[in-house]
Amino acid sequence: MRWVAGGDRLYVKDTAADGKRVGAWFIIVGSGSVDGICYSTLGSGKAGLCDLELTEGRSLTIFLATCDADTANCNDDNQWKVLPSYIETTT
Repeated sequence: MRWVAGGDRLYVKDTAADGKRVGAWFIIVGSGSVDGICYSTLGSGKAGLCDLELTEGRSLTIFLATCDADTANCNDDNQWKVLPSYIETTT
């Protein structure tokens, strides 16, 4: 995953052809706190883009996450496993 502050873009790239989706779980703290998941369904070796359009000056934490698309409904946020890799920044 890669965060580009100018433009509030989050890139997610799947690097393994293992049936799992890779995503980025984001948490935005401040007035009207929100969270969500950005993921790519493009397959191994390809990067997806989420344009978050965030309000400036808020705290943002982004965690790497995976979902086994062969056995789980990856449209359900509860099926994602959050990994210890993360980015903390300010929008």
